[in-house]
Amino acid sequence: MCLEMAKPFWRLILGSIAVKDPTFVKKMARLYPIAVGIDGFAWQVGVDPALVGGIVVIDEYASSYFKTGEIVAALGSTAGVRYYGDTVTYPGNDKESIELSIVPYPVLSGAKKVALQRGAGFVVAHSDPRHERAAIEFLKWFTAAEQNLRFIRETGYLPVTKQAFETGLDAEIQLTQFSDVKQQLAVAKQMHSEYHFVVPPVQENLARLTQDYESAIKQTMREGRQRVLSGEDAATVSAELRSGFPR
Repeated sequence: MCLEMAKPFWRLILGSIAVKDPTFVKKMARLYPIAVGIDGFAWQVGVDPALVGGIVVIDEYASSYFKTGEIVAALGSTAGVRYYGDTVTYPGNDKESIELSIVPYPVLSGAKKVALQRGAGFVVAHSDPRHERAAIEFLKWFTAAEQNLRFIRETGYLPVTKQAFETGLDAEIQLTQFSDVKQQLAVAKQMHSEYHFVVPPVQENLARLTQDYESAIKQTMREGRQRVLSGEDAATVSAELRSGFPR
């Protein structure tokens, strides 16, 4: 039933974007040469499927739509695993139990196994020396292997040190009471040994470039989907949008 609900689903969020830097796509391609390529991978696996309804374009978390059966798969952060739940609630409040399947990031045939590595961090705010030292000591304690592994067992977050990842993960997989976290940690261990992780570069305007790129791609998907729903040929729409996309 989930799959049948997902087939016709399309969420339209109207809006416009203002690209502050007309060359931002080229800059993003330099920052992420493996993942970004308007003339190839990004368009083929992102925009083209969206035009025919294969990808839902939303600004909210995917887990919200997963829990209502409006989507049947999502690609997301390890930090979100506990938000998916084990039931789907349909219109009318009918519920159905589900079992999550968590698998490594998809890879095109013959391509290198690559995943983006990023996440939240801590900062120590300017204060007096006593409080600053206390904050530093807390961070040392919190990120030490024992505390860090206990934290990831309950939340699904990943270890923050190589030592914790390589020496303590097997035990946490057995100890966690959550089946989704257990699955995810096993997959994370597999990806850690098989995948190449791309770390975002330290650059002052990285956040703006990333946001502009995401906004432009999403707006293109939404515009194209509406044109296809109005009767235009998907391949023609794709070619026109691609030629007009900011370079």
